[in-house]
Amino acid sequence: MRCISVVLSQVLLLLVSFVGYAPSTAGAEEFSKLIPYPYYASQDGGQNKVMYIDDGIAALAMRVNMIRRAKQSIVAEYFIYNTDTAGRIFSKELAAAAKRGVKVRLLIDKSGPVFEFDEFFAKEMLSRGVEVRYYNAARLWRVSSLQFRTHRKLLAIDDQEAITGGRNIGDDYFDLSPHFNFDDADLHASGPIAKVMREAFDRFFADKITERPSLPVEPWIFDPLGTYKIGTAKAREFFNATKEEVDARMRMNVAGARYLRAKEQHVCATTTFSTDAPGANFLKRLTPGFVDRYRFLRKTLFDKINAVDKRIIISSPYMIDGDNTNQTMDLLLKHGAKIDLYTNSLASTDATYVAANMYLGLQDWKKRGINVFLHDGQWIPKNPQTPAFIRQAKSGTHSKVQVYMTKAYSEVMVGTYNVDHRSNYYNAEMALFCKGNDQLTAEVVASIANNTRYGLKVASDGTHVTDRNGKVQSVYGATPGAVRKMKLITIPSWLARDLL
Repeated sequence: MRCISVVLSQVLLLLVSFVGYAPSTAGAEEFSKLIPYPYYASQDGGQNKVMYIDDGIAALAMRVNMIRRAKQSIVAEYFIYNTDTAGRIFSKELAAAAKRGVKVRLLIDKSGPVFEFDEFFAKEMLSRGVEVRYYNAARLWRVSSLQFRTHRKLLAIDDQEAITGGRNIGDDYFDLSPHFNFDDADLHASGPIAKVMREAFDRFFADKITERPSLPVEPWIFDPLGTYKIGTAKAREFFNATKEEVDARMRMNVAGARYLRAKEQHVCATTTFSTDAPGANFLKRLTPGFVDRYRFLRKTLFDKINAVDKRIIISSPYMIDGDNTNQTMDLLLKHGAKIDLYTNSLASTDATYVAANMYLGLQDWKKRGINVFLHDGQWIPKNPQTPAFIRQAKSGTHSKVQVYMTKAYSEVMVGTYNVDHRSNYYNAEMALFCKGNDQLTAEVVASIANNTRYGLKVASDGTHVTDRNGKVQSVYGATPGAVRKMKLITIPSWLARDLL
């Protein structure tokens, strides 16, 4: 019976996933005004400053600097929190802050496929003064409710500064992996908007879908598999120094610090924060008014996009064109806006099944006059001090950035939202917007332009690309073996596209 119920619930989930939020062409900011605080806040008057960070090791250095500046409180929330070098550094810094009296809270999504920071690590963190909670620990048989994750990424300190963007806690988000690294982006904000972001975190941390870890207890008789002993030893070892950690900290202190010193803080005429609400699950998805109670960020994004009458640039690692996305693009084209899309090619993606869907819509995008650029899987020159083993590793874009250009103003969005069905229907997402600073806009546009210059430019017919060396090649930019593998899973991927 349980198997039958799982299958039925999954079928229902696929059916309701077609029912989305399709706003009309209402005036700018109209939908956002309906979002309750603290899931939406817009602050005028240049109260906040922001810094755009598009270098991995510098992004880790910024997080460490923030934690060390904290005097009263630290909140952190991540979809992925790995137990590698980046996780070790981040965790040690949180523990050190707690030791000096800072209140530290950490929320980690408990998604089975990517979950590493188990109860043994949570217990070790608690012993060091850091409170850990898990978001949505739904059991495996609850297939449908498992889809509703917190995909948010946040670090906020003292209600004074915060950082969000595409980066989770893991080596591949901070240019530390010798195998694969994400080219990503963050927006660091200092000012009163940080308090709003912390208050939104409080809602997630206290929600019923969030739970305290069941801390492991040493068996009083017998532990045949040695689970407790092994888990405890592994968690304690996590706080020991390693050569990789020493090397990473040295890079942070040299290359990361140099990058940050050269960066400018930009004053935002208007700073906006928007996030979805916590607690969504399959049964709530079926109830009337679900979108109005949980899916807030899409409304804000539509308000921002609806105002564009000149140009929009969208960088997203995963792009799946659904009805709502196509309607929005049609609206932009009707406004006379130029559309530039930047995403992963088959050669650079970490999700072949998503690429299979993206390529199905690629030629249609080009026919409609949309410019498309693809990451080619190679390192993009940004920080001259990046070591050779990082330059030689495979890479892919993971930045979630949008730039809105109108005849009256420009605005930049950096957040956790992907242009796919998971971000639209299931995952809780968040974003920061900075409006009215043309210098920031120019910096972000230049960063994305640098990515496209070293990537693949899709030809007008969508059948081939021009690479970074000016050579024409396959639109996939990948080996024949990788193309065959993708084509084999294209039909299954298309059938499951509403869960991607």
